[in-house]
Formats: sequence, C-alpha cells, structure tokens
Amino acid sequence: MGAADKQVEAALWRLAQSKYALLVVDHGSRRKEANDALFDVIKFLQRRAPPELIIHGAHMEMAPPTLAQGFQACVDDGARHVVVVPYFLAPGRHSITDIPNMAAEAASKHRGVTFSVAAPLGVHESIGDVVFERALETSKVDTSEQ
Repeated sequence: MGAADKQVEAALWRLAQSKYALLVVDHGSRRKEANDALFDVIKFLQRRAPPELIIHGAHMEMAPPTLAQGFQACVDDGARHVVVVPYFLAPGRHSITDIPNMAAEAASKHRGVTFSVAAPLGVHESIGDVVFERALETSKVDTSEQ
C-alpha cells in the first residue's frame, strides 16, 4: 500500500469515527442491471473502506431505494453527518440542483443530522485511466508488449 493509500485509509477511518456516512446517488433506471451496477460500486467501496464507515447507495429517481430511503438507512446505521456523493460525471442539473435539494429535504426529517453534497466525479486522472481501459478492451490491435 502506497503513502497516498494510507492517507486515504486514515482519513476514511476518521470519517467513520466521526459518525459520517457516504450516500452514493446515481440517476436510477428502468433497467434492473443499471440499478444493480450502483450496488456493485457500493460493495467495492465497502471492501476498501474501514468496516465502521457507513456506506449506502440510492437512486435519484425511477427505482428504489430513493435518496430519502438511502439517507434514512445512513441515519438508522448511526450517521450524524451524511456526505451525499453524486455518481455523475459532469456538474449538470441533477448533481448541482436536484440532488442537493433532495438531500436537504431528506435531512430535514432527521433533527441533529447534518449533510453535505460532494462534487460530481468530474475530471480526474482515475476517470481517464478507466476511459483508456475501456477503449483497449474493445481494441482489435494487439496491445501486449513485444
């Protein structure tokens, strides 16, 4: 594990000790496979995070659990602060307006529980790596080292 990984691990542990939760929110879909993909991400995050860190997923619309239900799950698990993470690439209407408004509405039902909304995933080196990986997966060119 590199130094950066250890710093992230330590920071996540401090979040867990402070009763923070992560609520990862995607758009939601009529397609079950699309909705299930979010929970594959949640499982991945849970495997990488300290077990004490509360992590849930929710859909903005079209499928349960809703953002309000996800927020409730965080509170039920002991969260005192919920970080809502839009699982969107760009800072569009859903991640900038809709999700913050929905999170505020959900938080209003839980006295003493605070929340914040993270920026969408956006431009990040790791996203670029995934773009290259996906492109290479479909490539018919021999990309193995000679």
